[in-house]
Amino acid sequence: KNILEMIESGYLARLSGYRVATSTSLERVPVRGGDFADKELQEAIDSPERNKLCVDAYQEILEGRRTLVFAGGIEHATHLCDAFRQRRIDCELVIGDTPSDDRARILREFSEGRFRVLVNVGVLTEGFDDPGVSGIMLCRPTRSPLLYTQIVGRGTRLSPGKHDCIVVDIADVAGNKKPLG
Repeated sequence: KNILEMIESGYLARLSGYRVATSTSLERVPVRGGDFADKELQEAIDSPERNKLCVDAYQEILEGRRTLVFAGGIEHATHLCDAFRQRRIDCELVIGDTPSDDRARILREFSEGRFRVLVNVGVLTEGFDDPGVSGIMLCRPTRSPLLYTQIVGRGTRLSPGKHDCIVVDIADVAGNKKPLG
């Protein structure tokens, strides 16, 4: 079964989506292995203006929801987390190098609702299960249907009191590349 069939059968939370357009161009970002090249993607999308737009979108659409933010690289994730904190939005960051004790604490505190925004770089894409997540921000564009589905799927778990999951897709100008997210 696909996600839509699982939602319609009541096994997964309903999804609502918003696309937030940016003026960031991905036209010069090469594609490798079916997706945007990591280094060049991060260079293209990590700017103060775009990061501000991401925080604006959170405040306008997702405020108060426990939200996972998917970034395009470690520097991008760090700058996004800083942008949230500058607006006095409690935010934490997990990356591949986050020590296991710190990661466990951060994930526990996020699950307990001690903060609402958790930025990550590929760490929470698969194998992460927190049914209380009701917001997903794709601040990292992708051309990969599998990656897109994995990211969105982090918000589809059912949880008492949870009615849906809102997905905010930060969409850049891609020319002929037609990204999914």
